Amino acid sequence: ARALYGPLLHNLRDILVTRMAKPEEVLIVEDKVTGEIIRETNRGDGERQRYKVMRECMVYLTHLDHDDTEQLLRDKLRQQVSGVFNPRRLNVVCWAVGSISG
Repeated sequence: ARALYGPLLHNLRDILVTRMAKPEEVLIVEDKVTGEIIRETNRGDGERQRYKVMRECMVYLTHLDHDDTEQLLRDKLRQQVSGVFNPRRLNVVCWAVGSISG
């Protein structure tokens, strides 16, 4: 089964890592009236749901073949070091890593 589905799952991992949605941003702010520290989120429901689905897929794909996922992520990071630096691509890879690690 691995020989049959391995290349397809590798391509799916690559697509997910390349197009990983941005996770929810959490801002810690102080309430001006009460002085309490509050947690503020800045996300639309559609974007939040997209990230959750992509995160879940990444977790399942990592469980199926963690070596391939690790190698793919290392290759993406290596491209940033050895090639032309692209902050957007680096962010996307970091979001993918963060989605797996929790």
